Amino acid sequence: ARLGIVGEDGAMRDNFDIGAVVNETDLATDEGATQEPGSVGAGGGNRARIGKFPACPASMREYIPCLDNDEEIRRLPSTERGERFERHCPAKDKALSCLVPAPKGYKAPIPWPRSRDEVWFSNVPHTRLVDDKGGQNWITKAKDKFTFPGGGTQFIHGANQYLDQISQMVPDIAFGSRTRVVLDVGCGVASFGAYLLSRDVLTLSIAPKDVHENQIQFALERGVPAMVAAFATHRLLYPSQAFEIIHCSRCRISWTRDDGILLLEVNRMLRAGGYFAWAAQPVYKHEEAQQEAWKEMEDLTTRLCWELVKKEGYVAMWRKPVNNSCYMSRDPGVKPPLCDTDDNPDNVWYVSTSLDPVLLLKPQFNTLVISWTSLGSGNNLITVITGHIVFSLIKIFNSCWALK
Repeated sequence: ARLGIVGEDGAMRDNFDIGAVVNETDLATDEGATQEPGSVGAGGGNRARIGKFPACPASMREYIPCLDNDEEIRRLPSTERGERFERHCPAKDKALSCLVPAPKGYKAPIPWPRSRDEVWFSNVPHTRLVDDKGGQNWITKAKDKFTFPGGGTQFIHGANQYLDQISQMVPDIAFGSRTRVVLDVGCGVASFGAYLLSRDVLTLSIAPKDVHENQIQFALERGVPAMVAAFATHRLLYPSQAFEIIHCSRCRISWTRDDGILLLEVNRMLRAGGYFAWAAQPVYKHEEAQQEAWKEMEDLTTRLCWELVKKEGYVAMWRKPVNNSCYMSRDPGVKPPLCDTDDNPDNVWYVSTSLDPVLLLKPQFNTLVISWTSLGSGNNLITVITGHIVFSLIKIFNSCWALK
């Protein structure tokens, strides 16, 4: 490994000037120390010593600055819509001034693929999930390790069997071929994403920092891409049409609340022709309240122009339309209405999910269906997508010319 500075030309250099010290907070000097030989630079100036941050208390080993800002959370006028799970970053003068320590006894993580099935207990030293979810085949503790049998609340017989079921329900999903990028909402210990890796699918697992505050840490320790994130009052920090499947298995989100504002956020991030997989009690239970919840979900997804492709056992699968024709043919007054043309679906940084939901549309291109395994190299993928973009831009130009 090399240490150096990468220049504008992309070349790395290991000899470089540190430059002038702008202020005393950039580099700290030990003014009271005796000057050591060689501590005077060639130009006659003093060499500066980089100040070190102290370690934070052990109780802060899982502290996340923008999510554990209790002072700001207490000021929130309401937390009914999940506001306390969102980012509330401290002011600059209250920023963290110590280094968050690793757990006591932390070890080098177990390498992949073994880490899919076991991690060191000392690296995530909490048993709350074992106590709460042990009977659902999520996680167990054996001596100095946590083990992951591969189950979940809605797939207690294992993630592999669950993925096989989804593949049989909708063969066009074709994990690893047509489907390569997935978002798992309310991921638990991320067994869904962990087992998709072996099928050549990259899954981003997300969950809020809630009563099971360490579930994302379990995911990361296993080697699964994961982030702390919540469906609440702001858009998630992912671009539009980013995912081919968005999956929710008992993720404890009320998709129909506030006129479906949270499902509209799913719609924004889901690619044209992509699938929403919902494994939840309203799909299969027959109690009156659950059936009413299912009817509300059916009504909302119909108004979003989603097609219910399959409903089987615990799981329902919807498909987002491949173009805007259904949206444009809806009856006047159908809600949610279409968005303004200047509403950028890729503007996500602290953008509120409005209480007046609207459907965000992209320009209507022909759908590009990629068989990932047939492309071979990344250069081939770039060539295919570039060609499709050029073709789409030509169509837009011709349409504009015809209108003129």
